[in-house]
Amino acid sequence: MNHQVIKLPEMPPQVSINAEWLQARDELLITSREITRINGQGTFECAEILLKKITGTSNKLEKLRKELVKPLQDAQKIVKKAADTARDPLEQEKIRLKKLMTAFLDEVEEQRRKEEEARLAAQAESESPFAEFLEPEPSETDTPEVDRNFSSVTKVWTFEITNPAQVPREFCSPDEKKIREHVKTYGKTAKIPGVTIKQETNIQSR
Repeated sequence: MNHQVIKLPEMPPQVSINAEWLQARDELLITSREITRINGQGTFECAEILLKKITGTSNKLEKLRKELVKPLQDAQKIVKKAADTARDPLEQEKIRLKKLMTAFLDEVEEQRRKEEEARLAAQAESESPFAEFLEPEPSETDTPEVDRNFSSVTKVWTFEITNPAQVPREFCSPDEKKIREHVKTYGKTAKIPGVTIKQETNIQSR
């Protein structure tokens, strides 16, 4: 029996937050929460300093988190790639078989439809003038239905966009990425119908 060996990166034995970092975090929170209002240049500068310290402390742990998670993410990618590669022949075969089975079912259904139309046409030719008041005879066709013991069949409606420009507006969504890039490039001169463009103040520590 063939086996595929997957080599995974080493995982950290355990994850814990450094006590010193937690202490620094709590001290920063206590100091920062004492500022409830910016009422002058002095208070603003204190807030600036605290913002810088808070950002640096938070980023330090975020950097550590990324370092710890990276082996897990690498392992996940390795496992998924190996599994997808091994499964691919089966998934492709599923697609091929489904196409063959669907084509056969459609063919049988079309044949039964034609036989039913022919039966109704023949019946109409031989009916009496009072035929419209009579119950139609049960449908009988020469082509039997397909027995499905290990599969289920459902009818679904699908679609294909052949001309995006003709799709009605209610079926379209604004592309926020393109809008954001346009606003960033043109600023106050950017004009997009249906979009309100405004300038906001954003403070970042440096």
